[in-house]
Amino acid sequence: MITTRIVFTLGLLGAWLAISLPAASARQPAVLDLKHILESFRRVHGLSMHFTCQKKLSVLKRPFVSSGSIAMIQPDRVRFTTHWPYRSCFILHGNRVYMRTQNNRHWHIGKGSRQQVVQQIMQQFAGWSLGHAEDIFRAYHVQKTASRVVVRPPPHAPRAQSQLQQRPFPKTLQLFTLIPKSRTVRQAVGAIELGFAGRHPQLRWIKMQLVHGNNSCYWLTDIQINPHFPPAEFQPKGPP
Repeated sequence: MITTRIVFTLGLLGAWLAISLPAASARQPAVLDLKHILESFRRVHGLSMHFTCQKKLSVLKRPFVSSGSIAMIQPDRVRFTTHWPYRSCFILHGNRVYMRTQNNRHWHIGKGSRQQVVQQIMQQFAGWSLGHAEDIFRAYHVQKTASRVVVRPPPHAPRAQSQLQQRPFPKTLQLFTLIPKSRTVRQAVGAIELGFAGRHPQLRWIKMQLVHGNNSCYWLTDIQINPHFPPAEFQPKGPP
């Protein structure tokens, strides 16, 4: 139970961050290339995807693997659900974050500094995925690998849908590294690495490096553009 709570808390706060810096091309072309990719996402109204996550935390003896799904829709709604090995859900609805785990009987609204951090992370991820790149260039130095890089496939984890196993993960990705400009932020976040694949690039991989040797890696699969969402998808209703 204690381990689950630790992973549950650090999982979202550490979500979308980790790495050793890759060899990079000149920064200015990297900024322009990433801006071009992200701005191409502005035609997207909504996204759904599944993820496999591997976290290496100083409090755990072995890497922790989990899997789940992410749904988002313009302008500010996100649903982040972990399906395995435990169930939990965070829903961003405007400026509120609703939370529920398999151990809670009811949904509750996040409060305090932790809620603000979770809200900011979810808003940032949704913004980048839906084509809003302004925050990246104000807050980060951007580097780009000179060529596509081989990325290992996701670790084994039960999937919500069996057909996901039939879609191999891309063997190579174009990587961008985001280094925080703020000295204060760098005390907690070393870097964020974004991996894109496809002729029309999609974000497929996020690797993050935090302080004290903690890091997380997300593999994104089964990406659906402008899917039909159930009416209650972004409402705090039902089980997580």
